Amino acid sequence: MRKALLTLAAVGVVALLLAAWVAWWPRHTPPGQPALVALNAGNFAEFKRYFNDAQDGVRVVLLFSPT
Repeated sequence: MRKALLTLAAVGVVALLLAAWVAWWPRHTPPGQPALVALNAGNFAEFKRYFNDAQDGVRVVLLFSPT
């Protein structure tokens, strides 16, 4: 019983450390790539312009939803 409790506690600590690392780790983009932004109604026109200007390269749009 004690060993199972210690194992569960260790797994919980590791999960909390992983969550903190994901939340606060500095994010960066490769050199030459524009910074990542969240798409919304206020910046959609700029996104559309960048997307249409890149006709000579590969264009990929990924949509992630929390639901």
